[in-house]
Amino acid sequence: KLGYPIPKRVVFEDAPAGIKAGNESGAVVVGIASTFDPEKLYASGAKYVVKNLGCQG
Repeated sequence: KLGYPIPKRVVFEDAPAGIKAGNESGAVVVGIASTFDPEKLYASGAKYVVKNLGCQG
């Protein structure tokens, strides 16, 4: 347990199974398109998809 209310949790995940688990927990899930295509991550339930976790700016 992280000790934070579910609506304040964000999960970053690069695999469909992890995206599914994050959604099942009620967290907002961000897919990382490092292994799978963005379309696959969205189809798995990611609310957002990013290319990587590098800084923008």
